[in-house]
Amino acid sequence: FFFFQAEDGIRDFCLSRGLGDVYKRQDFEYAYDRITMGVGRKKMFVSDKDKLITAYHEGGHALTSLLTEAATPLHKVTILPRGGALGFTAMIPEKDQLNMTKK
Repeated sequence: FFFFQAEDGIRDFCLSRGLGDVYKRQDFEYAYDRITMGVGRKKMFVSDKDKLITAYHEGGHALTSLLTEAATPLHKVTILPRGGALGFTAMIPEKDQLNMTKK
């Protein structure tokens, strides 16, 4: 399911930029971010205080991920509004994981 969404997102991105059928890694990154985090809201006004609070919040997620043994590796951390969130911390597992321990 995700693959088809990503492929559609990449195709739309490349066609909108006049790139045809040439896909690069950055195209996959863009499609993944758009699907998982939502559309970027560049025009949304966020006060400096809210940006600072969001930065601390997302920084906490990032530090927890970095300092926790066997945590899923960080992929990207942003404090730019996307979808319904003011910030987002994305973690992508290195391989498919069917079972998870409490550790």
